Amino acid sequence: MKTKNDSGLLRLRSERNSVGLPKIQEMTEGYNFKSYNSVHKVNRAKGIPNFEPDFEAFFLSEDERLTSFLSATVIGVDIWGLIVNSSVKRIVQELRLPEHKFYEVGLLHGSKRINNYYWLHIPELDLGYIDFSHSEFVLQDLVKDFKQPISIKSREEYISIKAKANKSLQGVMAKRCVLKQKVEFDLFSLETVGARFFISHAFNLELEKKQITGYKVTPSNILVQPE
Repeated sequence: MKTKNDSGLLRLRSERNSVGLPKIQEMTEGYNFKSYNSVHKVNRAKGIPNFEPDFEAFFLSEDERLTSFLSATVIGVDIWGLIVNSSVKRIVQELRLPEHKFYEVGLLHGSKRINNYYWLHIPELDLGYIDFSHSEFVLQDLVKDFKQPISIKSREEYISIKAKANKSLQGVMAKRCVLKQKVEFDLFSLETVGARFFISHAFNLELEKKQITGYKVTPSNILVQPE
């Protein structure tokens, strides 16, 4: 199988604030994080939730600029989805995506209620897309901050190693992720490459054309697709 280093994809990330932090860092006062449907229970690796998540409400400081994409970290919540406005939603609805769902969210900008923002939930693509035997992985210690190359030859081996690593505050990440088949979606995410969303050039052109704000794209140097 021939592959090419230029995957034809871009990495998408919601823009951080002036000091490099997510713009949204908390929910509004009184939010119940222990609830069965809190943001902590929403996990992209587990598919579309079988409950209605409580997205009431995200808090954006009045000092932060309101943009089309809003980065958020409410104990890891920015890993599981994207907060976007109705302009982005309209673009996404015209493109090719895997299974996904939009949820309307509550948003306070300072003391002002803002409407027409959504949580775009996109579960991970199936691990069957990955050619493990030709990919390169590292074992990352989340406490001691070191990375060690590790050999993984199959999906089953990856799942087993990841389960053991999680118990030791370690993570398994792809340094080079070779795909068995070309991904035809315009927006997707893969578990092995961490908290990353990938988009097509077509999607990026639409974002530019519609003057969408609050996002950054960079070349994807991790994914390798078949020619």
